[in-house]
Amino acid sequence: MKTFVKRQKNDVAESIVKAASRPTMRFVALKSEDQQARAMLFRTRQMFIGQRTQTINARRRCAKASHPGQTLGRRSCG
Repeated sequence: MKTFVKRQKNDVAESIVKAASRPTMRFVALKSEDQQARAMLFRTRQMFIGQRTQTINARRRCAKASHPGQTLGRRSCG
């Protein structure tokens, strides 16, 4: 949320009050503990998938540098 500028100084508390009092302001429903846990698991899984992809790509680069012409798939990379 961009804060309102008043006298070249950001007044965060006042801007929050102004924004919350607007009729077009929409509030987000709170998430249950179960929803938060599922979201955490999803983010963790996505992080592991990204790390796996980085590792596979790094191994492919090393293999390509030492053995040009050889192709490596995900299964052979480990």
